[in-house]
Amino acid sequence: MKDKEKIIVNEISKILKVKLSKKDYNMKIGEIKNWDSFNHIKIYVVLSKKFKYKGDTKSLYKVRYIKDWINYFK
Repeated sequence: MKDKEKIIVNEISKILKVKLSKKDYNMKIGEIKNWDSFNHIKIYVVLSKKFKYKGDTKSLYKVRYIKDWINYFK
């Protein structure tokens, strides 16, 4: 796992209070108990601050899977 990918997965794990592995990358919002709209925004805010991201939020609605978060912040 690459460093940035590892950071993203660790932060998502903390927010959702679950342990994630590579096999969980295809899990989407609603499949993980604590992944609701509030935590979806919280993930974005935490990762944006961590990576000093000032990009466009228009495509944020397309982020539905763990792997989408990894791609969003690449």
